Amino acid sequence: MHETAPVPASDHPRGSFAAEHLSPSYPQRAPWGTAGRLRAWQAEALDRYFDMDGPDGPGGGPRDFLAAATPGAGKTTFALRLATELLRRNIIDRVVVVAPTDHLKTQWADAAARVSLRL
Repeated sequence: MHETAPVPASDHPRGSFAAEHLSPSYPQRAPWGTAGRLRAWQAEALDRYFDMDGPDGPGGGPRDFLAAATPGAGKTTFALRLATELLRRNIIDRVVVVAPTDHLKTQWADAAARVSLRL
């Protein structure tokens, strides 16, 4: 068994990761939040969201909506597509993402930037 010593975080420039040189587990997978087409569950959830009435009237979507899915299922892509559509329809004027860790905060910011969405 071959072991390698972990590389101290101080040896990496801020914002880089020790494992970023490794190839992804699924190289054909789109970067976080940038899939061109929605998966079936994402498209259905988006349709259901806009089928609901909200504070802005019929078809405006609810104020609260929960999308629960397994890791890697496309929650980020779904949320960014929903946010983009809400902005396009002038239902909202900004997007705020709250994340529990710096890693997730960076992941969300990178994914949003890839689809030209400013958080």
